[in-house]
Amino acid sequence: MALFLAPKTITHEKQIVSNPDYRKWLHQDALIRHAILSSSTFAIQPSLNGLTTTAQAWKKLNETYANRSRTRYLTLRDVLSNISKKGKSVSEYMQAIKTMANDLALIGHPLIEDKIVHHVLRGLTSEFKEISAGIRALFLAISLIVFQLLFFHISLPLKNYSPFLQITPNYVSLDAFVILG
Repeated sequence: MALFLAPKTITHEKQIVSNPDYRKWLHQDALIRHAILSSSTFAIQPSLNGLTTTAQAWKKLNETYANRSRTRYLTLRDVLSNISKKGKSVSEYMQAIKTMANDLALIGHPLIEDKIVHHVLRGLTSEFKEISAGIRALFLAISLIVFQLLFFHISLPLKNYSPFLQITPNYVSLDAFVILG
């Protein structure tokens, strides 16, 4: 990682002069460095004390935590891959998937909606095989919000809902979703 520092001096008309942008750069760099320091945990702050540039702070953070980030990423992916609906309510299951997806996004590895839907489908039990097959057969990707509504809709006991949902292999219409009771 190259450290970028604005030069204190520049050559202007064959003479070395003070760089007018240096003070501005120095001020902006200090603001960013302080933002990094203030948003760091108390355990991290001592390792950043004494650094004079933002680039040095980023380099120190990268050297110290990059390996842990890779381990965290792999762990979160493994946990996400192993989440199953077995023994969970639909709400608990969806929350577990969304929590892992959010945690991955927080460390810089966001999942597209299609991948999240894929993980949800992978963890479903056999009681949801028809809905899983139907969604997998869709020509276009289904958005996560439509999938959640559909999933909650399917999982409700028949006496508790009034369906206004049309599904064909290439079309999902959600005109209204009304829960009765």
